[in-house]
Amino acid sequence: MVSLPSLLKLLPCRIRGRVKRTILDSDLFAYLNTRWIAHLIDNLERGNYKPRVAYLEATNKCNANCLMCPREKMTRPTGVMDMGLFKNVVNQLVDLNIEEIRLHNFGEPLLDENIAKKINYIKSRDQNIKLNFYTNAYSLSEELAREFVNSKLDRIFISIDEIDPDAYFKIRKLDLETVEKNVMRLMDIRNEMKVDKPEIYVCLTRVDQPDSSVNAFIDKWQTRADMVTVGGAHDWASQKDGVSINGINRLKKWPCVYLWNDLYVLWDGRATICCEDFDGLNIVGDLNNETVLDVWNSGKFKAIRKLMKENKRNGIKVCSGCSLRPLWSCYDE
Repeated sequence: MVSLPSLLKLLPCRIRGRVKRTILDSDLFAYLNTRWIAHLIDNLERGNYKPRVAYLEATNKCNANCLMCPREKMTRPTGVMDMGLFKNVVNQLVDLNIEEIRLHNFGEPLLDENIAKKINYIKSRDQNIKLNFYTNAYSLSEELAREFVNSKLDRIFISIDEIDPDAYFKIRKLDLETVEKNVMRLMDIRNEMKVDKPEIYVCLTRVDQPDSSVNAFIDKWQTRADMVTVGGAHDWASQKDGVSINGINRLKKWPCVYLWNDLYVLWDGRATICCEDFDGLNIVGDLNNETVLDVWNSGKFKAIRKLMKENKRNGIKVCSGCSLRPLWSCYDE
């Protein structure tokens, strides 16, 4: 069966976003997916279900200072996931036949000096696990680029946002020339080695860029990258001031399937329920002294799922202010 993401990838970038929004805003889509989500949740809860995707936060450190990021409101300590803890969690996920691992959450993965070792460890345990992460590529050295190509990393999402150096600096407070040089070198190394992985996705988060800048960005990268994506900024579940929200979820009664699909592990081993929970307000367990299944089936996690299923998201920290559509993880690969 052909998935929605697969069909959308066949369309040019400019048209893809428009079609996606049209589908999502249709009443028919709302009706069908409300029914589908209820069916999915019921099926999951009848069996001994487990996470499909795991986010392992390599680090919550970051070298950027982005306009659309609520980093200044994060109160939890910064750090890097210990290799022993990482291996323990990965081993359990492999035993559970996890489909995908993402090595990002709220930070820049390349600031973890063991990021390549962590990628290699996952692939040494199971080559079939989909493995990816987001990065700003500012710290993407030639050595790291070669390690990523050799590691069989499946996909790397690179957030660039602009082609004008001054506009880029305004958004991320980094040097665009350095980032572009690093990205092009990664592409050259992959071509030199005659392999097709990692897939390189170049991403633009739309803050206040005019259409002309967005179109110029697409024109620059669409013949070089495997995919160009354009997405709207959001306000991190009402936790970031001054960000214009794109694609507000107007269907508040949809249960958010993240709670039945994804596991989020912070760098210190504590688990939360969503990437929007950047400060760890909804801790449902601790992988330092609990198993993945203990956390996944914990009383705290079950209580949060119950509130969501009963359309009582206002009783859940972060979820009460969420402006994201709750189906992203179901159809967005």
